[in-house]
Amino acid sequence: MDGLNIYLGLGVVLLLAAALGEVEALGFRIPPLRDRRVRVALGVVGVVAVVAAFVAPLPGTAAANRKEARATYQRQVLATCVAVSSTRRLGDGAVRLDDRGRIQRDPMVALFERQLAQEDAAVAQLWARETPADLRGQRDAARAAWTESEAVMRRLLERIRALPSAFTQEQLDAVTGPATAQGAAGWSRFRGAMAELAGENCDLPA
Repeated sequence: MDGLNIYLGLGVVLLLAAALGEVEALGFRIPPLRDRRVRVALGVVGVVAVVAAFVAPLPGTAAANRKEARATYQRQVLATCVAVSSTRRLGDGAVRLDDRGRIQRDPMVALFERQLAQEDAAVAQLWARETPADLRGQRDAARAAWTESEAVMRRLLERIRALPSAFTQEQLDAVTGPATAQGAAGWSRFRGAMAELAGENCDLPA
């Protein structure tokens, strides 16, 4: 019997004893109780035991192991957020200008390609991990949001690659404008989904 069942079984027995005045079940026997205060006290302890079965399982039991597995996975989610965030900040140096003040295409493309590859590797490691059953829905939502966001980023990259070797900010805005808004919406969904998966705010840039 694991920690969940021990607490739950004890709690049920105590609640039955409080309600009926006596009980014999699950290997426990409580003789007739005539003192109302004792029955109330048993009822309170029974409620505490039932609650403890779900929020504070005994160490080393199946319930405790499930809780630890969930916490370990969510720590990995947070670590993935940090890795993606660090990689995304590489984009801060993406714009390099020539002597005429135009943006150089090739350094920007190379940096964005490296950024995407590193981000994809970071999230792929997370998707490959064994996911606790009660987090699989959130994981699937985060993975779908990432796939959507990544697809938009790759379309943006292709549009930049099609520009001249040096271009103006106006030329960049003209080819990336609509997709940039779409990418921002997809990224926002990914940030929200990762926060849901981590169980707390995830360190991802807005």
